[in-house]
Amino acid sequence: MKIGVLGGTFDPPHLTHLDLALTAARKLSLDQVILVPNKRNPIKRRGPKASARDRFQMAKLMAEGHDNLSVSDIELARSGPSYAFETLIDLRQALRGDFWWILGSDTAKRLEEWRELDKLLKQGRLAVGLRPPDTMAESLRHAPEKAHNNLDFFELDHPSTRSSTEIRNNVALNLDESTQLLPGVWEYIKSKNLYKYDDLQ
Repeated sequence: MKIGVLGGTFDPPHLTHLDLALTAARKLSLDQVILVPNKRNPIKRRGPKASARDRFQMAKLMAEGHDNLSVSDIELARSGPSYAFETLIDLRQALRGDFWWILGSDTAKRLEEWRELDKLLKQGRLAVGLRPPDTMAESLRHAPEKAHNNLDFFELDHPSTRSSTEIRNNVALNLDESTQLLPGVWEYIKSKNLYKYDDLQ
């Protein structure tokens, strides 16, 4: 079995996350993609704005209707920051198969900052979705040379430069972000009154 893992804060999960997951599954012939909301991204100085429970529920809403997508709380159950290498080690103990850690090319530029990258590369390959204006050549220039042979690049079906931060800030300003979110996620944000002005960053 070929398994992809898409980790992230998912604060909130938006259409670019979904595009990453589904396009990676199709272009790399993955049987399953697991969405893994993290407790706290160790690279980001600030923690998530929405609670772990809300982010997990929104990720589940995003995965609904896609048989090859599932959501795991494996990182939310841990204490402290979330590290990809630990997650792949734990998942490999529970599931048999070959693993790909899915990430956008913007995130891949910061691989040098990842904890225990050597251990991560031993656990699986990295599937890098190219987000504009990034190219494969540019991504390779930024990525550590030791990771080059473990990188599988793919073009996104619906490339976008939109980010969760931009979406949160617009929601805080009462702007309509329904075109960037699945209807269930957008309704959840409104019903829970998430991302108010006080959370603006």
